[in-house]
Amino acid sequence: MRKLFIFTIMLLLLNGTSWSQTTGGSVRTSLVLQYWSIETFDDLISEATVPIQVIYPVRENLNLQINHFPALSQFGTASMAGVSDTWIRTTYSFANDNAMASFGIGIPTGKTELDSMETILAKMLSQQSFKFQLPVYGTGLTLSGGGMYAYPVNDKFTVGGGVNFVYRGKYDYKYFPFYIKNYDPGDQIGLNLGLDYMINESFRSTADFVYNYYTADKADGEKIFASGPRIMIKLGGQYQSGDNIYCQVPEL
Repeated sequence: MRKLFIFTIMLLLLNGTSWSQTTGGSVRTSLVLQYWSIETFDDLISEATVPIQVIYPVRENLNLQINHFPALSQFGTASMAGVSDTWIRTTYSFANDNAMASFGIGIPTGKTELDSMETILAKMLSQQSFKFQLPVYGTGLTLSGGGMYAYPVNDKFTVGGGVNFVYRGKYDYKYFPFYIKNYDPGDQIGLNLGLDYMINESFRSTADFVYNYYTADKADGEKIFASGPRIMIKLGGQYQSGDNIYCQVPEL
């Protein structure tokens, strides 16, 4: 039986005195602690992350966002600390804010060379069932781009769709006792279709269809792993009362 404990403490929220008054920029960071206990192991696996987010409006319809995730992880005697890759993203809205285009870059500032103990820990962190804030410390150069459009059918009903592409560059990956040169993780192509229906002034329902296709991972030009397409259907809702009370209904 697994148990998960997540503690989030807000350390800093800057809608700054001089910065935000002139540009609307903000800086946000928090401390996230995650712990898992596993029946077959005596030791907990844990991770502490300090996600940092900077948002800067370059102009009225153009925003710049920077994300970074310093972290400390531990499982038994194995531990790993360091910084993650750095993510920079720009978004541009147009067509009366019904359309948006985005471009992002992942700068490879994270750790990709692991010793024997760090390799054990990295394998645990990357398990999707744990849902760690930072499952992988470092990868290669990543580029992403996409666009979306929302069409208001009437005052209550809106439909939308979008496409995106993620390119993941080659990098050398060392995990004990192996050393993979020119590791080429697969790229990703995504499609999203969404519906938004306002039931009343306080409550709206949402439905999303998400399709992702992944190309094969390669090492020195040889295919080593290929996953099938991923399809998700998400249903959810939002409730808002006045200006201060807001609730997000969990997606199914």
